[in-house]
Amino acid sequence: MDITRPNVDVETPTTLRYTTDGAENVNTEQFSTPGMAERSNTRWEGNKLVTEWRLEHNGKVVLRARMVRSLSADGKTMTEDQRIESATSIRETHTVWTKQK
Repeated sequence: MDITRPNVDVETPTTLRYTTDGAENVNTEQFSTPGMAERSNTRWEGNKLVTEWRLEHNGKVVLRARMVRSLSADGKTMTEDQRIESATSIRETHTVWTKQK
């Protein structure tokens, strides 16, 4: 799966690559700072898509996160629960997207 999104660090959009087979994916092009990398593993757990990722700078982990996405039975609502941890804080979010006509 490729996701293309605007980027705050550079002028051109960034394309991130993810797979859903549990293999590690490494994305670096979205960062203007040398030595930055996002490493992730995404896999299916039943009907939920689980991504665990970490942000590294020169090989040292600076952020760690887990995202769990699920789709409603009618396909109209996607839910994402995310927990991001750094050395000084933890942030948890719950986001719900509803398909518009």
